[in-house]
Amino acid sequence: MSLLKKKYKIILPISILSALFLLLGCEDKKDLEDKVYKQYNYINHLKKQNSVLKDSLAELNISLKENIDYSNKLKKGIVGKSPNDTKYILTLRCKQTSITFDVTDMVKDKLNVFEFDIMVDERLYNKVRIGENLTSSFKEGSLLFSGKLKYVDIYCVKKKRK
Repeated sequence: MSLLKKKYKIILPISILSALFLLLGCEDKKDLEDKVYKQYNYINHLKKQNSVLKDSLAELNISLKENIDYSNKLKKGIVGKSPNDTKYILTLRCKQTSITFDVTDMVKDKLNVFEFDIMVDERLYNKVRIGENLTSSFKEGSLLFSGKLKYVDIYCVKKKRK
């Protein structure tokens, strides 16, 4: 009989603790619905941000194409320069950021920063502010092929009128 009492003394507390863990570990339906709703709102927020970034990138691509066309026409002599033409030039800085503990990648990121001038129309010139991040994009290829997280940022550094 004493052996049976010892088994109950061990089994009974273990069963009670197991039942408590099962009951306390479950979330109710309301908590789960709240979490799903928050995640849904966060996804919608990210979609809106993605849309805004795509729109600004499309504007920059259109402006870049127009500038290339205009530059080609200038080189060919199709378009002449008049003294009243005002050129709006943005100096952009392109830099890559690696999320890593590898010191060589960090040094490469610092050394590979470059700046370039681009001619834009007056509307875009007035819209862009110095120091503004025009685009920030994630490099999927780096993650797929080298397993490294890398981002490319393009900032406006300087504005000039000629």
